[in-house]
Amino acid sequence: DLIRLGTEKEIGKLVGALTEDEGIQSTLAAIVLLESLEKMADPGRSRSLGRKLDSLKVLLGSENEEVAVLAARNLGAWNVAGNDLVAVLQDESRSGAIRRGAAVGLSGFRNTRYRDTLTQLSHKGDTETRYAAMTGLVHSDLDASIGTVVQLMTEDPGKADPVPVVLAILSDRKGRHMLIGALEGVELHPNVIAKVGEFHRASGLLPPKLAK
Repeated sequence: DLIRLGTEKEIGKLVGALTEDEGIQSTLAAIVLLESLEKMADPGRSRSLGRKLDSLKVLLGSENEEVAVLAARNLGAWNVAGNDLVAVLQDESRSGAIRRGAAVGLSGFRNTRYRDTLTQLSHKGDTETRYAAMTGLVHSDLDASIGTVVQLMTEDPGKADPVPVVLAILSDRKGRHMLIGALEGVELHPNVIAKVGEFHRASGLLPPKLAK
């Protein structure tokens, strides 16, 4: 990795550089540091670093979408600011990418109540929230969530984009096989097929069942 840090003091300095007024001003540098911070996440150290790590939530409001997404993923990886991530996930004014980042963050919590929240949101509310929540569930337990994802894809997605949750499934080494199996005998909604089919024509990444 470009940067290898590990002690609590070093992590604290890194977080400070990302969040304090006199800290890093370069968006690219912030992205690199956030990626490094996520890789060294250790929820076991969150208690002693909690207040410092909690300050990362200021980046959820970043004008740069990638920074906001990485901030959400870091908060989850370090198991801090869960309620803030739930609020972002449910905020319909946020972009789909940021809401999915919040869902992925919530999937990383050791406390199962946040995964329970993801499960609840995947079954109720607007379709965009349901798809975002499903992305988090796929990250935390693909085996348990694959059936719910496929069921969701039998419904009209409306403004929601089903492609990111499909890609989240395919990113798992067994995801393609599981998705193909789960799709057997299932009639997907025409608008789901249209959206993922358009993506497939540009990328060639999807199983034939989704590539119509």
